Amino acid sequence: EFELKIDNITLKNGRFRFYDESMDYQTERGMDYGDMDYFGINAILKDFDLINDSLMIDIIMLQTQEKSGLKVENVSTKFSISSTLMEVNNTILNTEKSSLDFDLDFNYKSYSDMSEFLDSVLMKTTIKSSEINMAELGYFSDIMFEMPNVIKVTGSGIGTVRELSGNNLVIEYGDNTKVTGGFYIRGLPDFFTSYIQLGIQDFNTTICDIQSFNLPIEGNYLNLPFNIKCNEVINLSGNFKGYYTDFESNIQLFYDESSINSNIVFNEGKNDSISLVGSVNANGFHIGKLLEMQDLMGRASFNSKLEIKGIYPDKLTYDYELIISDIFLLNNDLKRLRFKGNIKDNIVKSNYRVADKKMLAFGDFNFNINKYSLDLNSNIKRADIYKLGFWGEPLLLSSGLSLSLEGKDINEMDLELELVDLSMKFKQDEYLLSLLNFTKDRNSDNNNLLKLESTIADATLSGQFNITTVANSTLSLIDSYYKFFDPAMPNPEDENVSFSINFKKPKFFNKHLFNGIEIENGSTINADIDFVNKLIDAQIYSEAMSVFGVDMVSNSLIVTSNSDFLNLNYSADRVVFKDSSDYDKTVLGLDSLNIDTRMMNNYLGYSFQWNNSNSKLENRGLLKGSMVHDSVFDNFSIDYSDVVINNSNWKVDTNNIIGFIPGGIKIENLNIYADNSKLEVEGEYFG
Repeated sequence: EFELKIDNITLKNGRFRFYDESMDYQTERGMDYGDMDYFGINAILKDFDLINDSLMIDIIMLQTQEKSGLKVENVSTKFSISSTLMEVNNTILNTEKSSLDFDLDFNYKSYSDMSEFLDSVLMKTTIKSSEINMAELGYFSDIMFEMPNVIKVTGSGIGTVRELSGNNLVIEYGDNTKVTGGFYIRGLPDFFTSYIQLGIQDFNTTICDIQSFNLPIEGNYLNLPFNIKCNEVINLSGNFKGYYTDFESNIQLFYDESSINSNIVFNEGKNDSISLVGSVNANGFHIGKLLEMQDLMGRASFNSKLEIKGIYPDKLTYDYELIISDIFLLNNDLKRLRFKGNIKDNIVKSNYRVADKKMLAFGDFNFNINKYSLDLNSNIKRADIYKLGFWGEPLLLSSGLSLSLEGKDINEMDLELELVDLSMKFKQDEYLLSLLNFTKDRNSDNNNLLKLESTIADATLSGQFNITTVANSTLSLIDSYYKFFDPAMPNPEDENVSFSINFKKPKFFNKHLFNGIEIENGSTINADIDFVNKLIDAQIYSEAMSVFGVDMVSNSLIVTSNSDFLNLNYSADRVVFKDSSDYDKTVLGLDSLNIDTRMMNNYLGYSFQWNNSNSKLENRGLLKGSMVHDSVFDNFSIDYSDVVINNSNWKVDTNNIIGFIPGGIKIENLNIYADNSKLEVEGEYFG
């Protein structure tokens, strides 16, 4: 028996090399297990005890660096080694970026097993509270160099480098991330050919931590386009088994009072061919919040399947099915929606079905991702437009529908919409339209042409303008003469617009769109507006119309303008405020009515004239005056009056003024004389 004891040993600038010419590990940055070279070894050792082939020693301090770049700044441990066991207990190990506290055993049959370290040496470890920079694990598996994340770890492990497992692992990262679980890896040090099993019992994290975690992907970080509060906690559990290129994964996620279960099966074949089959099932998931579209949608419950096959990345085919059992969409709780189709060559093809109580429809669509074009066909069997919240009174609709559009921007897109055999039911009324066609085209000269053709009305809108801004540009132009509206910003890209509409069968509009207004067949609106030169030329004509019970015959409204002023003229052959009846023969009305206004610089001049030439008694009138806009005030006055009612002369005191302000009215000196009678009106009212 041989025994050697030494109380204290000091090593300075030592070197240890292990070389096996039969072993070759292709690695650019990691450790070569067939040629390990440790240099700069400095150590303070105590209680050195060598008995035959066994050694026990207390390492107070040990420093070294391996040729791959791994630098050990300090190690302290109780070390022992024999022909079958090496123990490293109570170990504190500090590298440049990590700090570990662990116990580690190496079990082997003989020292010769060290030459087959990867396969023949069984390691057992217990990791106490430790902090690891994952990039330093790159010396043992290259890919980890791309993941310089600092994590805290506790747990235990057992196995060889080739076949390693971990249990009771607790990993912490960032401010709020904590993972508990275990793993099994067979095949290291080559990560890409290793078989891996991961089991996650509990995983809590936040978007902040996820987006700060380095990954071996382009850009290094996951950039999640989701509207989730940065520090809102997400909880999940799951498992992974397989290889980097052939695996199955299951994840259960809990977030914001909702749950999501997913399954992915992935396989990479020869010549960059891949196959992925995945499913996602969600219960009460707030998709609107996630996509920052809360005004459009809310929570949804759905089952989905996705299958991807082909050559990565350009020749892939995607087959999918989405079944939505419940979704809150456009303020409606819709149920039973189904989409099934595929994606190939950047073209999405799908058929769909909606079987909700508020809507029953089915059809198909094609969407070209590159062109941003959509072709959609639908058979709307029944849509309760009122219950869907799109109409203010009961309305049931059914129709065949086809839609074709191209372009993201509504101003630049081309669109065609066709409704066939359209039925609209309003309680007792039903309107049947064999065809309604709407088109929008935009040519290279920035000209828009919108056209509506139907059995009830035809309309066109054309010119150089943007749809989203032409209304504001029109209001702004009118406001340049007189401030009628809230400030509206014009768009300099809006140059001109022409509009026309012909009401062929206006019954639908009279009863369901124009509240209190009825027009006759053949009523027309035509308008041309030149925004650049401030020119307006508009005509509205209706042979007969009724406005809140007032009947008007041969109505004409003409609007013209130039750069200085805007003129408005309204004329009617007859305006009947009250017609005779069997019980009351009194008739109240105006004949040959003509109203003229001119507006400029917030000044409006007007004349109001009529002449009932067919009455037995003289009835005629002429009123002239003005209205002036001053800040928030509009001051209205009657400056001239010549009125005869039933042979009686009426006059208005010219000192009158009627002031309009937001929420109120103020009247001064409104004195009206009729022969020997006088009416005085003065005061104010604020609502």
